[in-house]
Amino acid sequence: MGRILNEFERKQQILKEAMFIASTGATLRKAEEALGVPKTTIHKHMVEELCAIDFDLYNQVIKVIAYNKATRSVRGGLARATKCKKK
Repeated sequence: MGRILNEFERKQQILKEAMFIASTGATLRKAEEALGVPKTTIHKHMVEELCAIDFDLYNQVIKVIAYNKATRSVRGGLARATKCKKK
């Protein structure tokens, strides 16, 4: 289990996660892999807490999350087609 972060460290962690997602367009799973933070924690930070810290960054991240959610079925179909071609 990770150590408990103080309020300043917590805000810095949330901003780090948000800047990563906004700058790379990463999915929550990719952010999880890159940052070593559970996907559900990242989602909670982005949806519930980021707006109180940096509203402009929050708007950018929400757009990325919405885009990734809208296109996930397409990505899934492409992954499935690639997997079937290998067989």
